[in-house]
Amino acid sequence: MHPSYRPYSGREERRRYAIIAAAYFLFCLSLLLFASSARAAQMQAAPPSGTAYIASVAGQANTAASHAIVIEAGAQRAVRILKVCATHPGIQTTAGYRVLLLERTTGAGDAGVITAEAANATAASLAKGDAGSAFSGIVRAKPTTLGTQGATLAALPIWVPTAGAAFVPTCLDFTSGYDRPPRIPAGVAHGIALRDPGADGGASFAAYVVFAEE
Repeated sequence: MHPSYRPYSGREERRRYAIIAAAYFLFCLSLLLFASSARAAQMQAAPPSGTAYIASVAGQANTAASHAIVIEAGAQRAVRILKVCATHPGIQTTAGYRVLLLERTTGAGDAGVITAEAANATAASLAKGDAGSAFSGIVRAKPTTLGTQGATLAALPIWVPTAGAAFVPTCLDFTSGYDRPPRIPAGVAHGIALRDPGADGGASFAAYVVFAEE
């Protein structure tokens, strides 16, 4: 045996394994912290925790392209779109698909103003959030003049029959499965609309939008 060689004692062996275990623990902890910070970065644009609202329409006769619902931001506060649902497709002369589009508007519409209810109102039970002050922007349903069309954000195809029938609501839920809900910057020229292309004999369309101010 070489004179400089000295076998590990039991204490030294335990110390060696303790060091290896500590290093492995720190490695796992660093991975966990990295994953947590990445998740936090992903969630920082998550739905705001402030006042949430719901805007709904029913019985619309959309025989031509129109903005079924438009959310226009107020002058001072941005808006997040949390959920968009077609609750009933209505009817049209020839059965077929209508593809609803969620699109930006870069100019205010005209007329068709409706009231958005705070999330704790009875009729707004599908919305989630804390009720607060009235919405600072404007909500419109089938405005006389449409706001200038901007980028398309999402499509929502629905099957429209020729006669009334049972229908399961079709939704875009931006609080689940999306990195961040669509955002409307503050300013009266900024909005997001649910565009219905319409069809001959279109009637009885119903939908709602849940949104929150930041």
